[in-house]
Amino acid sequence: MAVTDPIAGGLHFDPAAFAGLLDAHGTEVQTRHAVRCACWDRRTGKPDPACTLCQPFGLLWDPAVTRKAHGPTRKPTRRFGREGELDVGDCFFSFAADVILSFGSRILCPASFIAVDDILTRGQDDRLRHGTIGPLLSAHYVVRTPPAGPDYTTTKVPLAVDGVAPDIVVGPDRLVTFTGVPPPAGTRYVVSYRTPVEYVVWEPQERREGEQAQPTRYLCKRMDFLVHAANAAESFDYGA
Repeated sequence: MAVTDPIAGGLHFDPAAFAGLLDAHGTEVQTRHAVRCACWDRRTGKPDPACTLCQPFGLLWDPAVTRKAHGPTRKPTRRFGREGELDVGDCFFSFAADVILSFGSRILCPASFIAVDDILTRGQDDRLRHGTIGPLLSAHYVVRTPPAGPDYTTTKVPLAVDGVAPDIVVGPDRLVTFTGVPPPAGTRYVVSYRTPVEYVVWEPQERREGEQAQPTRYLCKRMDFLVHAANAAESFDYGA
């Protein structure tokens, strides 16, 4: 990748050689370029919270493009909060010089899977948060008896996610519907499922050598960190 430049008398990074190495040995990923939703309000610097297209991120994504990348390479970063120490999942991806991704673009690794939990509210928030939904693993909600008062007990109510009579199903739009007896409206419930590992571009780092574009590098955060209830929309610092 680094060759001697006879004119400058030093080392020159060859973007074409790097692109060739990516084609031969890179990790196959799917990238989706991000654009701001039309609901964006420049006065507040935030999207419309009632928008049904982009909520809660204020971004829309182009169709996926399959390409090769170097990464993810980890950037060890830990955050401290009331809940304790949390690995925020920061990492870097590098692409060929002609690949330009904006803030909020998504990078999905189709060959790597993790298990995630979505905490939803029946009748108010019934859409799974990850863009690609794998097999459902389990689901449940909790009943509080009595519903009010200082003295109470809780009972976990499992929901079937497979078999001939599942209690819930997930449609192509990631919406959860109940086929059996649903929990009461407003009840919080948990759906566990497998999903390909996905990252969001947090800081594009484009590089140039004179007039020549160099391979691009992106600091990214893992999607399951961003869609966590404690981080979701508040994690995006959109700017003005």
